Amino acid sequence: MDLAKSQSNDNPVCYVQYAHARINSVITQWGEEISTLSNAPTNWLSNEEEFALIQKLIDYPDTLEAAAKERAPHFLAFYLKDLAGAFHSYYNSTRFLVPEQELKLARMALIVAIQQVIANG
Repeated sequence: MDLAKSQSNDNPVCYVQYAHARINSVITQWGEEISTLSNAPTNWLSNEEEFALIQKLIDYPDTLEAAAKERAPHFLAFYLKDLAGAFHSYYNSTRFLVPEQELKLARMALIVAIQQVIANG
């Protein structure tokens, strides 16, 4: 119960919420409309972390379906914690607001997709 009450990164709920908040902070710093990302040149995403995050996003519908079919909501909780962990690692190693417009848009599209999955989850 102490872990559930704590408001630290040791609490999985706070850890996932922190990922969402970090993404929101980057979006605010960027200052553009999210709708401009609909045609982002995602072919600029090329490093291993980006590919791993994309794969994690691809896994979301299957994870959600499995959680529902198996009546196992912890599947979703574990998925979100893993996604948040992968995002935090990416956040710590990568600059998003880079001078190269195409790369910036691609990275913004990726993190906005992560934020949407976290919000949905």
